[in-house]
Amino acid sequence: MLINKEKLIVLNSTDSIRHKLMFSGALSACNEFPNTESFYFDIKQNNITFLRTEVTIPFKGLKTIDDFFTISGYDIITPGYWNDNPVREARKELTLKLWDKRNILEILYNDKEFRAYKITYGKPELPFKFSVKGLDVEYKGGKVSLILDGEKVKVPDCKDFAAYLGGGWLEEYAYLHFLPMVQSGQFFDLRIGLEIFPSGKKPAKGQMPVGEFDCVYTDGKRLYIVECKAGVVKQDHIQKLENNLKTYGGIAAMGVLFTAFPICPALQDRINRSTSIQLMNLR
Repeated sequence: MLINKEKLIVLNSTDSIRHKLMFSGALSACNEFPNTESFYFDIKQNNITFLRTEVTIPFKGLKTIDDFFTISGYDIITPGYWNDNPVREARKELTLKLWDKRNILEILYNDKEFRAYKITYGKPELPFKFSVKGLDVEYKGGKVSLILDGEKVKVPDCKDFAAYLGGGWLEEYAYLHFLPMVQSGQFFDLRIGLEIFPSGKKPAKGQMPVGEFDCVYTDGKRLYIVECKAGVVKQDHIQKLENNLKTYGGIAAMGVLFTAFPICPALQDRINRSTSIQLMNLR
């Protein structure tokens, strides 16, 4: 329940709301503010019912993803449009190929030398050269040499290849996966790599955003936050997604855990019990 000088809002997502003590308490509190308009938001039917008149109207929704973060007290500092990074489109074919050959990437991700390579936020990526079964890759000065499963693969020049190889490719693959649903009108305003910071403040040079989202989209009624994991999924990753849903999406937000590889049974059970997170693994 949220109370301010202009409105008193009651939120609940259950079908039996009128039978709950918490609703009775909220309604009683509403009656203490005779000059305010109180209403109930039904997140299942997407209706708004004004409690004094019992008039019900459909919830039109929010127009953009930005609106969800704005009402939560955050500014968009990186909007996260696909074309903000032109190389994404140029390496789309590579992204699809990496998905098909992700069993080889799993070998790379278990390589000790690769795991020791660090990417520092806001700083240029260091040159590297890795070789594992099925993959030979070298990166230097934006130039990439890649042999994947015996095939020399053309890679467009880019300065973010380390982050891309380490998992950014899966974020771009997830974006491409959701894009047809946006084009069909089922969802809209799909973003990738969107970053936020507290409203009215500016991050210092090199300072990380308070929130960064692999992919995020909306149907206008709720926010969908996508967490992509190209490597091993841990409890912390699921907890992070749950925290993001509570902090930025509200009670109606939904989370999608998009993974390249199957997760362990214990984590699968945890997700199965969740009402706000779904697992997406397209094997």
